[in-house]
Amino acid sequence: MVLYLPNDSILILSRPYWRCYFPNTSAIIYVIDSADHARIGTSRTELLTMLAEEELKGVPLLVFCNKQDIEGALKPEDISEQLGLAGGEKTRPWSVRGSSAKKGEGLEEGLDWYVVKCLIVSIGSFSFSKACACYSAEVMLNRISPLITSL
Repeated sequence: MVLYLPNDSILILSRPYWRCYFPNTSAIIYVIDSADHARIGTSRTELLTMLAEEELKGVPLLVFCNKQDIEGALKPEDISEQLGLAGGEKTRPWSVRGSSAKKGEGLEEGLDWYVVKCLIVSIGSFSFSKACACYSAEVMLNRISPLITSL
């Protein structure tokens, strides 16, 4: 199962229930509004709290820094620093990618990374059921793009 978590203030009330989805998660896709500088600290706290959960140990993490098409949006390398991933996260494969869901930019590259990492993790642990659960990037893109665009 892929755990898709948009960093959206509307979902604050549902965050305590996220842990219901943690078992059997094969990847985490976390979406950040890169133009919202004020909420990066909150995003960091939420993300690091979630990553500390036992059920998510070693699960690949893909962060989409959405709204890269907006002037003043933070760059992916700045966001990875501010989230505490760069230089700090060594227990899982992770990637922070710029994207513009509105323009369809960056999503396919991020999902390509996910598919490759999912397969490597699956083969490395001999869990071929996870490998079979990995969709092609095109299928994933078709499923997730409408969700990200709605943010």
